[in-house]
Amino acid sequence: MFRFEKDMKEANWRGGENFFDGKHDEFCFVCGGTLELFGCQTCENCYHAECMTPSPDPDNLPTFWFCPHCVDNELHVPPVPSPATYFTPISPPHIGQIPTANVPKGSQPIENGRPSDPTPPSKAHPVANEDTEQSKEGTKNGRLARPTSREPSTSAKSNALDSMQSRGKSRRTKHSFSPPRKKSKYSALSSEVDKALSVIQRELEKAAQIGRSEGTLEDKIKDLEQRLRIQDGQVLLSSRELELAQKNLAAEHRHSEIVRSEHAYYKEEVVRLQEAVEKKDAELTEWRMKLRSMIGDEMS
Repeated sequence: MFRFEKDMKEANWRGGENFFDGKHDEFCFVCGGTLELFGCQTCENCYHAECMTPSPDPDNLPTFWFCPHCVDNELHVPPVPSPATYFTPISPPHIGQIPTANVPKGSQPIENGRPSDPTPPSKAHPVANEDTEQSKEGTKNGRLARPTSREPSTSAKSNALDSMQSRGKSRRTKHSFSPPRKKSKYSALSSEVDKALSVIQRELEKAAQIGRSEGTLEDKIKDLEQRLRIQDGQVLLSSRELELAQKNLAAEHRHSEIVRSEHAYYKEEVVRLQEAVEKKDAELTEWRMKLRSMIGDEMS
């Protein structure tokens, strides 16, 4: 429930008869946060603006604020001065009734007590004055319904007082401007027990959140372990591929050595054949020279 400083000054009221001027809590009663708190005017509870229901306008924050627990217990209602108790006056006796002298003594303090009251009914509290007038009208109506009754009985007077108190209480409750709020499920208990249970509930929620976080971390650990096993398999496969590549490289090296040796052999063979060809060419040239010389001798 919100109240602003202008309204409080007009009513000459600083926040209820149970005004709390001690040290407020340093955490929010709903979420447990510690920043930008609003303290209740009648207890030590503090709330965030966004944790209130309904939330206040950020541009028009309240000066006085009351928590739902204090509103439910009507601790925010300003003190109402207790109205003076007025006894029901006795109207003049109707025709045919017994004179006042014969009225029993139990009813005499009703009229004798009125002059001793220093406060006239017109200057009393408006609510009490209105209730007194209503009680007078009810008393008159009761006499009209029962013309033979000589005076109101004790039960009638107690009923009138009870009706005055109930009407005053209902009127005060009607003007308390208590909006619907987020009520705690422990509102039937005292504020200390309510606060302790709320703290326990927050701790349980934190424990549940920690359990959920642990479950999430375990899932992540399992995922990482699975990825690690996959990477280990890939490393093993790569090592096997490397061994196979090394074996292939050794085989290729041996093959290259064989090819190199064959190349050297064939190179030597080519040199030998070239020498044989050159030798055969020389012999052929020599035989040609001999043949020419023999032919020349015969022709001459």
